[in-house]
This record gives sequence, C-alpha cells and structure tokens, in this order.
Amino acid sequence: MSHLPFDDTTDLTSADRGFVTALDPAVITADDGRVVWDNDSYAFLDDPCPDTAHPSLWRQARLCARQGLHEVTEGIYQVTRPSSGSSSPYSRNRTGRSRS
Repeated sequence: MSHLPFDDTTDLTSADRGFVTALDPAVITADDGRVVWDNDSYAFLDDPCPDTAHPSLWRQARLCARQGLHEVTEGIYQVTRPSSGSSSPYSRNRTGRSRS
C-alpha cells in the first residue's frame, strides 16, 4: 500500500470546502418515530483505519458519509445526503432561497 498517496488529503479537504452546517443529530425518522437513517452511526469512520480494512475503502467510506449544506459559490448551495446517495442544488434569489 505504500505506493498509494494516503498522505494526500486533497479529496477530504475538497469535500469540506464551503461547508455551512450539517444535521445534528444526523438521524432521519419516519412519521411513526422509527429511525430510517442514522448517519451518526458512521462516526467510527473518523477513527484511524484498522488493519482489517482496506485503506482506500475506508477513505471512500469517510467521503461518502459526509452530509450537510455547502455553499458551492456565492448564492448557490448544495445539500449532500448520504441517506439517499444524492445531492440537491439550491440557489438564492432576491426573495430568498429557491430550489433549482
């Protein structure tokens, strides 16, 4: 694994660029109170990669587990939701924010 650039954390830094806020707690519940997604359960990914996991997969999992609101550029925002594996762009206009 020494040939892989694990000291280069550009991808992690880029993923946090423009970060505004995140769900806290990052738990989504159904109308009846059932937990349907618990992104907080992935907090273990902040720990060092164990010997039993491939470092590249660990790093990718850390990137995929990020959630929150990011300002992409002035007035353009993106909501990242690992629960659905997607992101949604939003823009700010004269009357407030609207979804693109």
